[in-house]
Amino acid sequence: MSQSVRSGTSSETTAKNYPSCGLWPWAAQMKHSCDSNVRYSFINDMMIVRAARNIPRDTELTIWHQSPLITEQIDKRMVIPRLNFECNCPVCTDILNTSKKGSRKRARLRLEILSTLNCVKPDTEKVEDLLAEIEKTFVKPVHESRRFALWELYHKLAEVYLSRARRPKMVECLLKSLEALGFIIENAIIPNTRRLEVKKWGIAIPNTVLTWILISLYYKYEGYKDKEKQAAEYARITYRICIGEDDTFDQYHSAYFMFSQSTET
Repeated sequence: MSQSVRSGTSSETTAKNYPSCGLWPWAAQMKHSCDSNVRYSFINDMMIVRAARNIPRDTELTIWHQSPLITEQIDKRMVIPRLNFECNCPVCTDILNTSKKGSRKRARLRLEILSTLNCVKPDTEKVEDLLAEIEKTFVKPVHESRRFALWELYHKLAEVYLSRARRPKMVECLLKSLEALGFIIENAIIPNTRRLEVKKWGIAIPNTVLTWILISLYYKYEGYKDKEKQAAEYARITYRICIGEDDTFDQYHSAYFMFSQSTET
């Protein structure tokens, strides 16, 4: 589902030299939720509002007025003073239900993990132990909530494993990164030969396009063609949600697949 709303703008010359703004009255009526079910993007002066997951009939559309994934906002309840707004979405409710002791422990562990990952030679065993500890600070099971504080940590650890050619561990961390964003994925771990399937879409962000591409290349390396194709399609779908179209997907991401082919010859 998508809707395009075109706003009035000044001339092309003016747009190149001065910041601009626009009014989109229809989109402005949508309420904020950190667990929003639609995303918006812009192509020139056109706003595209696209479903970010399957939305049942008569469900209210919600959107981000401010991203909950910026570093300063992660693991905090969303409050937007200029809108006199305090968010009560499932993510923020979960944060409110976390004890102060649990919140402090989570913040401390997150800083320690980031510090370890930023070392020249990160101690991956230490990072995994710390991640196991930080997982215990969450109130709800992962499939019932979002763990925004963890997605970046798992993705950074995946990058370390990729640099060390430990592909199975890389994919394990990438899947946990997606899980922290709310994805529920079935049949992802090989040698399971059943069809890879996203049973529930989480928060789609540009970073998850690369996540799906890396997972697809891993399946290709291991010889699981069906899973490779499905993961590549999920990368394209994620791109479409975030950017508003997928015509330019190959233009910006084909290099990853070309590099994979060149390393096999």
